[in-house]
Amino acid sequence: MGRPKGATKLVVEDSQALDLRDLVKAGVFRTSIGTPCDCTWKDATGFELLKINFYLEGDFGSGLFLRITGRTAEGGTLPQSIQLATLQRPYGGNKFLFLCPGKHGHSPCCQQVQKLYLIEERWLCRNCGNLTYLARRQHDSRKDRLLRDPSLLLAALRSDDPRQRFLGIGAFAQALARIQRYRH
Repeated sequence: MGRPKGATKLVVEDSQALDLRDLVKAGVFRTSIGTPCDCTWKDATGFELLKINFYLEGDFGSGLFLRITGRTAEGGTLPQSIQLATLQRPYGGNKFLFLCPGKHGHSPCCQQVQKLYLIEERWLCRNCGNLTYLARRQHDSRKDRLLRDPSLLLAALRSDDPRQRFLGIGAFAQALARIQRYRH
């Protein structure tokens, strides 16, 4: 998966995510250690993008690992072991979080996260995978600055510089769209 021209980061919405909450809902942590499980990602047409097989290894007291194997649609393999953190909830029960293995096996990130994303055939947290959210990529702080100061917006709209004028027009259109959303 390549990056769009001008973009420095891939977006979370375009990545396959391994969500711990989905594993909990599916009952993975109620099964005995070593029970094989699988998970499949498909596109909108039903084409299988990714299928992984996994099982829990270790024990709840000394350390729990998620052992993953699988294949991508392109035929790449995904063997990986991911450590899990077990947190005691104040009113009983456990909460599980992934400990990010990091980009390189010899220097784990160890950030506790609920989701890991498949980046270059490795499961990584959003930071290690250099991912951003689509809304953040589309946000333009220059427009916000113009919207906070009406004199700057007016100056941009009257500017002889076409870039500045287009920025002002964009900020004005954004303000109108916000007003429209609040009316409905």
